[in-house]
Amino acid sequence: TANNVKEGPVTLNLVADATDVRLDPGYQSGTIGHVTGTGVIPFSSVASAFGGGGSGLSISSTGGNNVKVSASIAGFDVSMTGTVEQTGPKTLKVHLNPPSGIPVSLPIPSNFTIHIPKLPLHLTIQSVKVTGQGVVVHASGSNIKFSQSGGLG
Repeated sequence: TANNVKEGPVTLNLVADATDVRLDPGYQSGTIGHVTGTGVIPFSSVASAFGGGGSGLSISSTGGNNVKVSASIAGFDVSMTGTVEQTGPKTLKVHLNPPSGIPVSLPIPSNFTIHIPKLPLHLTIQSVKVTGQGVVVHASGSNIKFSQSGGLG
């Protein structure tokens, strides 16, 4: 378990399970055959990645990988829907649909990127899903070397 893993404005909580752990002779090092983990990026961290979590900014799930973003921008209450998708081994992209009835001159972002913190045990992201808790990240890794001194290879 790793709580409050921080990368810029994003904080991630992670729970991982290791199987097929093999110790080398002398019991000072070994190999983890396979690790699976699930991490949650709370919506408050997603809001921070969006723009510092400014006043009145809230993000919630609307089902599937869809989100609703509500904010106060230049005196207007703005509500947008969008999607969250994995765009790289350590990045997620939130694509927002433009709101209707809002002046075109307002600086309303349509996309922003969330950088995932370096995951422990060299885990790599396999999939993402939006839930009521936030953005859930599923990760895994294989054949991870470790040593008693805490080093991972």
